[in-house]
Amino acid sequence: YLINIVDFISSECNTYDIGITSECIGIQPYLKRLKNSGLRDIVICIDSLKQYKYKNIHCGANVNDIIKIIDTCINLNLNTTLKCMVVNGFNNDEINDYISMTKSLPINICLSEIIPKNNKLEEFNKSYINIESILDANPNLSKLDNRKTYKLLNSVGTICIESHNNNKNC
Repeated sequence: YLINIVDFISSECNTYDIGITSECIGIQPYLKRLKNSGLRDIVICIDSLKQYKYKNIHCGANVNDIIKIIDTCINLNLNTTLKCMVVNGFNNDEINDYISMTKSLPINICLSEIIPKNNKLEEFNKSYINIESILDANPNLSKLDNRKTYKLLNSVGTICIESHNNNKNC
């Protein structure tokens, strides 16, 4: 059905900037048809690059399958973004792994901060990481603009921050 939706939006609605956000489990066989139907952008939610973590949060799914999907998206010239919700004590040790991917892959890495929930403030306070301060402290990264976008020297990809936390005291 997704192929039909993308095709309809592209052909009947004259929309040529079509993108999807997905965990991408099971999408591999459809990527070429989605591209041919008008898909231009894909955001792949991948909160860990480590199999033992990925498997636990995705009911036994294999992170290597997602890596193959990323490769296919790049080969199909889809604008590819990897989105990672960074959680202290879970995947904050992988931030440099995500950044390193931009050296040779034409992808955008979006490191997303967790969102505070009023009834879960204690959990938020334990899990929150200020990603901007981590990236600003990395001497290998240059800030490109005011939109919180960074780049490694001589890299082909970029790193950006998605933050919903406007409180400087967070």
